[in-house]
Amino acid sequence: MWGSLSGLLHLHELDLSSNRLHVLQYGVLEDLYFLSKLQLGGNPWVCNYNIHYMVYWLRLHPGVRHSGLLCQSPLEYIDERVEDYMDSYNRECPKDRQLSSPDQNQDTELWGTPMELQGEIEEELEPSHLRAPQKYQIFRLA
Repeated sequence: MWGSLSGLLHLHELDLSSNRLHVLQYGVLEDLYFLSKLQLGGNPWVCNYNIHYMVYWLRLHPGVRHSGLLCQSPLEYIDERVEDYMDSYNRECPKDRQLSSPDQNQDTELWGTPMELQGEIEEELEPSHLRAPQKYQIFRLA
């Protein structure tokens, strides 16, 4: 299904209700430039880190009216709005997101050396399959 949304540049309404979706994969909504209505109800949304892409996409596209985005698992978030889950997630810093102390688990061997990263500029208006990756150099400052 995910590849089937690619290239639907002029789609205005999308109804994904009752499709047994748990999460939308990263990038699946990127080509929907003119989307104004997104129906998401009746899906067993799992509120964990994988749902963050969809919430950030919706925040970056405030003109998209959406409905039905309620957590169905884990138990502590059942029937909570996904946006509320995200707010609570961002208030608490889970242990897997905490940084270790500076002297532990730090690979200082690469500090001060250029590293290459390939990425895409999100402001591009071309469909994702037509964009060429851009190269960047990253320098870690001590």
